[in-house]
Amino acid sequence: MENTTEQETTDGAQAPAETPATNTAIQDTDHADASDASQETTQDITAADWKAYARTWERRAKADHKQLEELTEAINGKDTTIEELRSQVTALEAQAHRAKLIAAASEYGVPADLIHGDTEDEIKEIPTT
Repeated sequence: MENTTEQETTDGAQAPAETPATNTAIQDTDHADASDASQETTQDITAADWKAYARTWERRAKADHKQLEELTEAINGKDTTIEELRSQVTALEAQAHRAKLIAAASEYGVPADLIHGDTEDEIKEIPTT
């Protein structure tokens, strides 16, 4: 036990022996008034801060939404372009196939409507049979 007592006095962990009760009551009241005033000031600042932050984030959200709409329009425009290009490719392939049929028809003296096939070998087989 002796070590504990020595340590407490060395650390300074003991409270003062006598504290006046009236002083504490006055200090608590002053502290409470100061605390209320600082709390009101903090609330006013906090109210202004959250409004400023809300406006900032609202502006950012609107800008992001505008950018999203622009990107969506660009993507939709590209989808249309891709679809148009696919239809053009399909039309050109059909035209090239028709040209092969017409060339085979003129080469073999057979009407183009009678020649069928997708490859050149298939097209060449029909007139010879």
